Amino acid sequence: QVGLMQDSHLGLVYALCNKSLQPRHWEQISSIVGFAMEPDTAFTLSKAVELEVGKHTAQLQELSEAATKEHAIEMGLDAMESEWKPIQRSCSHGGKRAASSSLAAAWTR
Repeated sequence: QVGLMQDSHLGLVYALCNKSLQPRHWEQISSIVGFAMEPDTAFTLSKAVELEVGKHTAQLQELSEAATKEHAIEMGLDAMESEWKPIQRSCSHGGKRAASSSLAAAWTR
């Protein structure tokens, strides 16, 4: 019986317990399953089975994987923004001429 649960429900659990899921993803999940779903402690696996959410496991897994990839991109963009902040600050101190020479110096490194 444990093997059956693993095969039929583990993918669903992984898809719905993904920390990368944002409110926009939950709206998509609700659209897929046909009723409002939100991440809360009241929604259990037995409730998901009862509501036949498992028949949408493949779509929910795809959505969950996309959420993970989006999260990775967002983290990368945040890192780039942090790296560029010092350059932006140095460009803003001293007008256009200072900004041009700061950028020129950065490009020649």
